[in-house]
Amino acid sequence: MTIVVGAGRGLGRSAALTLTKESTSIVPASITNSQFNATAYKGRKLRAKALRLQTNATNEVDIEGYLQKTMRELRKIHNLVNCQGESSMRPTVETTIDNWSRC
Repeated sequence: MTIVVGAGRGLGRSAALTLTKESTSIVPASITNSQFNATAYKGRKLRAKALRLQTNATNEVDIEGYLQKTMRELRKIHNLVNCQGESSMRPTVETTIDNWSRC
């Protein structure tokens, strides 16, 4: 199970669809409903499980809800692919909520 943040378009969408081609289940995260739905739909057409949970990755409450729903539905998360907005040049474990929100 892989969470793909920013899966609605661009690199995030490409990453999500590449993972589904390899039969990896994905949980695409995107703030844009129409783009997000298109990615989830295309992933399902490729016979991969794609959980549909729209979220704003810069909002801590949204992320908490997103993670809780993912764990309730799928019980595990193996990978995280972050293709949301801009990037920050620091290790993920050192990234605070404030740093994340600015990306």
